[in-house]
Amino acid sequence: MHQPSTQARAMTGSEQWNHLHPERSRLSGLERIWNRVLSRVIPGAFFLVLLILKATDLATFARSAAERKAAMGMLAFSASFVYQTLLIGFLGLVVVLFVIRSEPIRKAEGFRARLVSQSGAFILTAVAMMPKQSLGWGIDVAASLLLMIGMVITVLALMHLGRCFSIMPEVRGAVMTGPYRLVRHPMYLGEFVSGLGMALATLSVLSVTVYLVFVWLQCCRMDYEERGLRSVFPRYDLHITNTKRLIPWVY
Repeated sequence: MHQPSTQARAMTGSEQWNHLHPERSRLSGLERIWNRVLSRVIPGAFFLVLLILKATDLATFARSAAERKAAMGMLAFSASFVYQTLLIGFLGLVVVLFVIRSEPIRKAEGFRARLVSQSGAFILTAVAMMPKQSLGWGIDVAASLLLMIGMVITVLALMHLGRCFSIMPEVRGAVMTGPYRLVRHPMYLGEFVSGLGMALATLSVLSVTVYLVFVWLQCCRMDYEERGLRSVFPRYDLHITNTKRLIPWVY
């Protein structure tokens, strides 16, 4: 792979990347406060509300454990319980990271990059709200296991990503260790797996269509993120050469 200069990498692709210098920022104190409210407080509060709602759902799920086990089977029930517990942990971690995450080094400019990233982050909510379809014990178990496995991968990736976490296509740091040493986007891999479980649990033409749109949006999001990382960290080119995006040795 060719190695363009840092300046050339910064201009690669249809989206421009804006290099930030927080220490030299000309923002007034009031503007800085407003920026933090928009980038940290509001999204953190949103995920906190979501966390409370999911914790309430889990409590309801646990209270009806006997009925759930009878209806779902022990394996599907256990996988679903683990998934919901991990989801609460994931949301709690997201809330914390919104507060403590690093300032962005570089942001993508342009409406399309922001729209794609926001849509990819939240579109699966539509599938989660669709009514569940019970298509037999095997499908129920498969859906529950996919949800659980995907959430395990997502939580592990997020824990390692740490303060570099971002929903928007922003560069906060290059993480190339842990699960990121194996593939470049383990968090998206986990989301694809758990999203497939959601689509299977609510199986319909609409849920499958939304899931496929979600996959496309996240693939576009990966392009934006890699473009930004290459523009800031020259060594990321080598990481791209040595790793696959989602599945080791495959893709």
